[in-house]
Amino acid sequence: MTWGMFEPSGDGDFWPYGKYIDWDAKLEHHFNNVMSEAERQVHDNSQASYNLFVSDKFTNEIGVPRKWDPTLTPLAEHEQPSGYQTRRTYKTLGSLIKLDNRQIAVDQPFKDIIEKLEPGVHQFWPFKILMPKGKEYPVPYYGIVIGTFLDAFRPDQSDEGSWDERSGRYTSTNGTKSDVAGLAMSRKAIGAAHLWRERHLTHPDFYLSDDLQAKIKQVGLRVTKHHKMKDV
Repeated sequence: MTWGMFEPSGDGDFWPYGKYIDWDAKLEHHFNNVMSEAERQVHDNSQASYNLFVSDKFTNEIGVPRKWDPTLTPLAEHEQPSGYQTRRTYKTLGSLIKLDNRQIAVDQPFKDIIEKLEPGVHQFWPFKILMPKGKEYPVPYYGIVIGTFLDAFRPDQSDEGSWDERSGRYTSTNGTKSDVAGLAMSRKAIGAAHLWRERHLTHPDFYLSDDLQAKIKQVGLRVTKHHKMKDV
């Protein structure tokens, strides 16, 4: 069984509003003081273009040539946000949270489950969350870049009306439970994957195996909305 998961929307336990502690400064320093002139020219000698290149790595496939933009390289150490300052105090945060620039982060128990099922597949790094007045959130979090991209979606075997398409990119029609249940996913294409993004189906945002979803439920992790899909 495949599960489609959605990123959260709106301020709350799954999307704490705030800003990165030092990320902009790290990228600016690298662009101005470490990069060669030739490397800067790859990004049109634009700091903003380089920043966008880095943030694209949070959600897009690494190493695949892109039509107009430079091919994404693995997220380097200086490109990893190390911390996040929230605008207000949150008593509890979800085990998976969304942050600025499309980044997601997971807590220690969720990271442990993912790495046990798929060791070495996804990129993690320590990530500190600070509340107002410098109080650090007591649970360890990690930034994550999902390392698997698949072509498992089968529109021709999906329920009529469950998806929309534009320029070869598909989305669930309304993101409802019934829509997602009608989206067909190829078991053969998924194989042994447990956590992945789809190259052509962009809504839901990422996908879980039955084993991963069962572990999440067993441990009692708080995660964002996700629904069963149609396996074919």
